Amino acid sequence: MKSLGSSLPAPSALAALDQLPGLPADRLPRPHALAKAATQHGDLDVARLVALGPEAAAQAVQELPGIGSFYSQLIFARACGFDELYGITTPMTDEQYASFAVRCRPYRTWAVDLVRAAANRLG
Repeated sequence: MKSLGSSLPAPSALAALDQLPGLPADRLPRPHALAKAATQHGDLDVARLVALGPEAAAQAVQELPGIGSFYSQLIFARACGFDELYGITTPMTDEQYASFAVRCRPYRTWAVDLVRAAANRLG
């Protein structure tokens, strides 16, 4: 079984999943579609989301399979928060992404919450 190695998986990790504990098999196409949107379509490109602005970006992300209002806002906060708070301007490799995620361990959820809270104060 291929599994997620981090609570912040890279698109390649999502694309490689063949099962995920707790996720019904009929929903597995959702993370695959998200990985494709991130890597092939540019739907999750930070510059695109920032240019759209918070409301339009959240609405656009909701067009992806399985993404509702709450998760679209989290996706926006993670994507744009990393760019704004950490100065990341180019896509990270899987190794860079994993290294970045490890720096926040074991407080990754709290870090994301702080990024989300700070999102309205940036700019």
